[in-house]
Amino acid sequence: MPPSKEDIEKIEEKMKQIREDAIKMVELFASLQYPEFERKTQFLALYSKGEYALTRGILKTLDGVAFKQEEYQRFIMEKVFSHSTAKHSFIDGKSIMVGALSRLNINRRFLSDDAKDMLGDYDIKLPSHNSFLINVAQAIETLHCAESAIDLTSELKDKNLSRAKLEPKVKEGEGIAFTEAPRGSLVHHYKIDEDGKVTYANVITPTAINARNVEEDIKEFVPTVIDEGDKNISIECEKLIRAYDPCISCSTHFLDTKFRR
Repeated sequence: MPPSKEDIEKIEEKMKQIREDAIKMVELFASLQYPEFERKTQFLALYSKGEYALTRGILKTLDGVAFKQEEYQRFIMEKVFSHSTAKHSFIDGKSIMVGALSRLNINRRFLSDDAKDMLGDYDIKLPSHNSFLINVAQAIETLHCAESAIDLTSELKDKNLSRAKLEPKVKEGEGIAFTEAPRGSLVHHYKIDEDGKVTYANVITPTAINARNVEEDIKEFVPTVIDEGDKNISIECEKLIRAYDPCISCSTHFLDTKFRR
């Protein structure tokens, strides 16, 4: 059932409050000091011309690779490594980054005006290859989404939305879709038989897609802090890992470092 006009108006007012909080969040995260670390990688995100894609479109990288969602198994290769319980994902043999920074790099021209203005206010240059700026990108996205929600609710509250119930029908089929979860591109792929039972399921989470890219970042980042002492090396590596907002152990108590010199 669609929401009533009164419900939509309440949502609109809530989004206006969230927008103000989002502006403060951008100001906070953009004002922090981040390591000057950059590593060129393969950014992947949904792309749909004319909008900041979150639920529809093709998959696109900054390297020029583009493919339909249903073609993902032709382009995203998953490999198992003995040191990891998660499969690692690759495109053309290279690791992948998904998430807010990838989305900004690929879809920046479709951001709301205020989000674009704040990028300019804090001199945030895109595309950026600094993984530490993922949290800044998440804040910018929060502002963009709040403003998009305000525009949407303003448009919907004056429309007569149908409240008719839809009755689902079970039939055999297959469905593949990507959605941009906060952490990044999320893959869902299912096959269902004529009785409505799932016969095949494949889910690739953003954390799994990013796993290899985190490792590649760490390899290049550690030499830049190698003279700072073992404790500080661990702390700085944890900062880099948590910038990806991983769901691994809720991103806490994750990194156990061993040093051999």
